[in-house]
Amino acid sequence: MERKIKNIIFDYGRVLVDYSTKYLYDSVFADKQEMQWFIDHVVNAEFHTTLDLGYPTQEVIEEWKRRFPKYTRELELYDTDYLRLVGEEMPGMHQLLTDLHEEGFQLYGLTNWGHKFWLVYKKYSIFQLLDGQVVSGEEHVVKPDPKIFNILLNRYGLNPEESIFTDDRAENVEGAQQLGIHGIVFQNAEQLREEIGKLVRGC
Repeated sequence: MERKIKNIIFDYGRVLVDYSTKYLYDSVFADKQEMQWFIDHVVNAEFHTTLDLGYPTQEVIEEWKRRFPKYTRELELYDTDYLRLVGEEMPGMHQLLTDLHEEGFQLYGLTNWGHKFWLVYKKYSIFQLLDGQVVSGEEHVVKPDPKIFNILLNRYGLNPEESIFTDDRAENVEGAQQLGIHGIVFQNAEQLREEIGKLVRGC
């Protein structure tokens, strides 16, 4: 019997590689309450979404420096020390992708990430296990907008019903499911392996 699930699509941040603004700023702020305020109000969701939509990093930082001149130095670090935001590959994920590839699945990436992503791409070998990817900063649209899912599906000729998408954010998984893609909210590699197995067996 032909297997119905053929494609596994992965988010990147906190799924393939660990990522947190605290990794960069924990050693910058002596006052941890001030650091949390900075993360919540300065390098916040609006800041990251603007970058993820593909606006040039330096232009965005210059705009935020005008809004928050007190934090000029901290904002500049987001550009000059960017790789400090990214930790290691998520535990178990390199092996999981290797196993899935050996089992015959096609593996793809779909990430909300700006132009700085390519620094990360060069550093981590896990991305070389993928058969293709779509990066929001190049497409100027972010998850969970259905447009970015359709870009991936159309570019690689994927059938939604033959595909699984995993992301650590439930709203992004729901966006995929609305297009008929099977969805898994990521927790860890062991949980993902188990959930993929259930979906493969159940389809």
